[in-house]
Amino acid sequence: MPWRSTGLKERGNKKQALVVAEELKEKLEKELQLKTLDKAETNSNTNNTTDILFIEYLFYWLKIVQHTIESSTFTSYRQQSNNHIKRYFLEHPIKLKDLEPIHIQNFYNELMEKYNLTANTVIHHHAIIRKCLDYAFKMNVIVSNPADKVQRPKKRTIH
Repeated sequence: MPWRSTGLKERGNKKQALVVAEELKEKLEKELQLKTLDKAETNSNTNNTTDILFIEYLFYWLKIVQHTIESSTFTSYRQQSNNHIKRYFLEHPIKLKDLEPIHIQNFYNELMEKYNLTANTVIHHHAIIRKCLDYAFKMNVIVSNPADKVQRPKKRTIH
């Protein structure tokens, strides 16, 4: 990340500097998300989905379903997509057409092992990914839904 001036004094401004750094981080994340959405829109508008990354298609799909689902559901989908799903699939850029069940399974394993997420949380991620890929399948963008072949974790009930 390039150096950025906070405009603050050199000493005695740790809290203010942390606030400025957090604001900058949020701004850069929003810019990255917009670039991802723009690229997804460009690829989808030209019917060129052969080179689109899965994560780009996910944000394209979110934009499509935004007005077809409850706003609270959309907010939940967006938050989960912007967190672990985006991080993982930007670190592991896989084209939509090349996405296989093992890629999704590895993502779920990382969520549970590295981030210690519960099975129920991973199931929520699975629902988003599966619905996105189901849409791609219905639109003839992919020949099958790889999420349908993934072993999702068993839901835990609290007694």
